[in-house]
Amino acid sequence: MIAAVPWYEFAMSGNTEVTLLSIDGVIARAGGKATKFLRRAIASDETAALALAREGLRRMPEARRHWPRPERGQPKGLRTWGQPKGLRSGQEEELILPALLLASGKTFAEVELELELPRGGGSTVTTPRVEVVPTERLVTRTFVFAAQEEREAHRREGELVGEFIAYLDEERGLACARLALPLERSKLYNDIFVESRNQLIEAKGSARRQDVRMAIGQLADYGFQIKSDERFEAAPRPAILLPEKPTQAILDLLDDLEIAAIWRTEEGFTDNRRGTFT
Repeated sequence: MIAAVPWYEFAMSGNTEVTLLSIDGVIARAGGKATKFLRRAIASDETAALALAREGLRRMPEARRHWPRPERGQPKGLRTWGQPKGLRSGQEEELILPALLLASGKTFAEVELELELPRGGGSTVTTPRVEVVPTERLVTRTFVFAAQEEREAHRREGELVGEFIAYLDEERGLACARLALPLERSKLYNDIFVESRNQLIEAKGSARRQDVRMAIGQLADYGFQIKSDERFEAAPRPAILLPEKPTQAILDLLDDLEIAAIWRTEEGFTDNRRGTFT
C-alpha cells in the first residue's frame, strides 16, 4: 500500500524534469534520465516503483564506486533548491539511472552496455575487451512496467516512420512502400522501402544499442531473403531510422557493417551518408 504522504514529486530544474524523493526519511533527487525511468515505473505500478527507488538508493554507494562522479555527474539541480517546501528540504542525496538499473536486476556489465558507460573505476575503454564467461548467469528480474515500455517504444517507432515518410514525400517527392518477405507460414514486413532509391530502412523508437542491434539483425534477415529474389538486380542499401543521433560508437559499428544511420533533427532528418537517404 502506498503511504498517504507522496514519496515523489516531479519538478523542473531549468529545462530538465527531475524527481524529488522522500523515502524512509531520505531526501533525494533523480536527474533527467533517471526521472524518465521512474515515470514509466510509476505509471505502471507505483508500489513496484517505490520498491525500485528504495533499492536504487541502497545501491547508490556501489554505483558511485563503480562509476565515480566525474564520469557521470550529479543529477541536474541537485542541492540548488530553496528551503523548505514539501519534499524540497534538507541535504539531498542523489539517485542516478545506473543505480536504478542495478536495482532492477541488471549486472554492472549489462548497465555499461545499455548506457554505453566506461568500465568501472571511471576509466575509458580504448581497446575492445572480449571475455569468455561461464554459461551460468543471474536471471534478470523483470518489472511489471516492461510490457508498457515495449508498447511505448512501438508507438514512438510508428510515429517516427510516419514522420519520415511524410518528410520524403513533402521535401523530396519520394514515395515509400514496404516489402513483404515470405516466410514458412507467414510474411515478414520491413518498415520502409524507397523503391526509386533501392533503400531498405528499419526504424527503432530509441537510439539505444540494444535497439540498434535488433535493427541490424532485422536488416540482415531481410537481406538474406532478398538475395534469392530475381526482382532485385542489386541488394537494397540498408539504413536504420532513429529518433536522435546515435553515439559515435554506434555510428562506427554501422559504418563497419555498411549500414547507414538516419535521425531526426530540428529541421527534419539527416543521415551519415551525405544526404543520400534524406
